[in-house]
Amino acid sequence: MSPLDKPRNPFLPGQPATVELFVGRQAQITHLLQRGVRQTALGKPTVFFIEGEYGIGKSSLANYCLQAAEQEYGLLGISASMAGQRDLDGTAESILKSLVTSAHRNRSFWAKVKDVLGRFVDGAQLFGVSLKLSEVAAAAPRLADVAGFLETLRGLLQYLPSEGGMQPGVFLVLDEINGIASHAPFAHFLKGVVDRNALQTPSVPLCLVLCGTAERRKELVACHEPVGRLFDVIEVPPLSRDESSQFFLRAFESAGMRVKKDALERLVQYGSGQPRILHMLGDHAFWIDSDQIVDGADVDAALQAAAKDFWRKYVGPQVVDELNSADYRSILKKIAAEDPLAPAFSRAKIAEGLSQSERGKLDNFLQRMKQLNVIRQGEEKGEWVFNTPMVRTAMFLFAEALAN
Repeated sequence: MSPLDKPRNPFLPGQPATVELFVGRQAQITHLLQRGVRQTALGKPTVFFIEGEYGIGKSSLANYCLQAAEQEYGLLGISASMAGQRDLDGTAESILKSLVTSAHRNRSFWAKVKDVLGRFVDGAQLFGVSLKLSEVAAAAPRLADVAGFLETLRGLLQYLPSEGGMQPGVFLVLDEINGIASHAPFAHFLKGVVDRNALQTPSVPLCLVLCGTAERRKELVACHEPVGRLFDVIEVPPLSRDESSQFFLRAFESAGMRVKKDALERLVQYGSGQPRILHMLGDHAFWIDSDQIVDGADVDAALQAAAKDFWRKYVGPQVVDELNSADYRSILKKIAAEDPLAPAFSRAKIAEGLSQSERGKLDNFLQRMKQLNVIRQGEEKGEWVFNTPMVRTAMFLFAEALAN
């Protein structure tokens, strides 16, 4: 099949999964919808932290629940990226932009709030709205203030209808918090919003959801210890093998493609339950396949392409350059031969399977990977820990590609 004749590609490497391709996470979804969304729709403010490693699907989970909050409970869903933000004014600007965009998406709601929010809109576009950034920047300080933030939300909620005994409320997601999590005023702002809202009568029905790694949550707590007690933490683990299989089958089927059993098993193995990697492998297999049937040869080629792609995007060229040495590549293969989901490995165990030449270079390899921020020394003697699970999986993929 010519690439020009390809159907719509269902894979979205590097982006949150669409609701149609979202699989698994039933326990996490139920937890957030029942204890968060539903309680908020009944008038109770709630706070959650969706926690998991990079690429594990935190944003996808939040997006899935946001749509459920809007469609099933009538909440105003707002998803704001904190990427690049380092202070409260920048954070408030991001929230305000997302608020206006979300309101504009709901036509009936926008008709009611246009007089309030219309001054931020420069004009409608094919895929959304163009915002007047100067107006947004001028209004942001009010949202950066705890009282102003709550008053803004309360003012908008009066325009939302009450249905089926449920109250108008807001489902607010703060994503990509890497930069702002270590900013102490942000932690104090979160604590202030929750505390002030709890003391108001009536409270603003707000379901506040943060997405981040365990390290980001620790940074918030380090900035202001009481903030740690706010969160109901929802941990997001890797997908199971069955869930990964369901993802690939559903995705390929949506494009009118089949995947052979052995090819599916290998895709699942290489994916290691990591949604970002599943999408990347699927994306390459989609473009490589030429007959609408994904087989072993397609998967081999997809693995080779995905490994290079993954290392370039998530590990860095310096590490790849270091692996030009045949001995270093052999050491990498040995490390990857261990459990690809294990967060750490033992130097002694790795050394057992190496040649004399390779053993002589093992310590240099480990120290160089440490300098490049790939691994760090563990608490036990001879233990080495991957700094991020994404790098661990990248090493597994790269070693598998080298073996083929």
